Amino acid sequence: MSEGLKKTSERVRVSFCLEPIDDNDRGSEKFPFAVAGEFLTGSERYVVRNTDGSRTFASLLVGEQPNNTFGKVLDIVGEDIVGTTSFTLDTEGTPTILSTRTESGLRKTGLAKRRIQLIDQICRERLGKGVQSSQVRSPDGDKFWEHLVSEGVAQEIVLPEGKKRYSLL
Repeated sequence: MSEGLKKTSERVRVSFCLEPIDDNDRGSEKFPFAVAGEFLTGSERYVVRNTDGSRTFASLLVGEQPNNTFGKVLDIVGEDIVGTTSFTLDTEGTPTILSTRTESGLRKTGLAKRRIQLIDQICRERLGKGVQSSQVRSPDGDKFWEHLVSEGVAQEIVLPEGKKRYSLL
């Protein structure tokens, strides 16, 4: 089982088991060519085997500066990439979601939420702080984050200049 439950104060946090991938796995079920083409050379790569049978892949490209890390998470069903989310892990600032996309027929199925929960876990494990939304979001992005707030898994943060961000709890 790749998704476990971990009790944290009043809510349950989803926990993911990241299985490392190396270049020898390229082209295998563990690291399909469709995914390999999306990840940058030299990146750390992981697969999560989800309880629904799908797989989620994560890639972290650590730059020369520790605050220069870029990440990408992909959902794959069969051999098709059905969703992507990119993010930064900034040790001197805030880990931030840069973009997220889910195939139109699979929106509102929880895939984007799961990707962001996985990113949040990675950021908390590596930096001790959770990921936040960007300050600039599309109207659909705002609706997505507002939905997570209504579910009780995210909170709205109002910055001193009045802009809004969101973070998972």
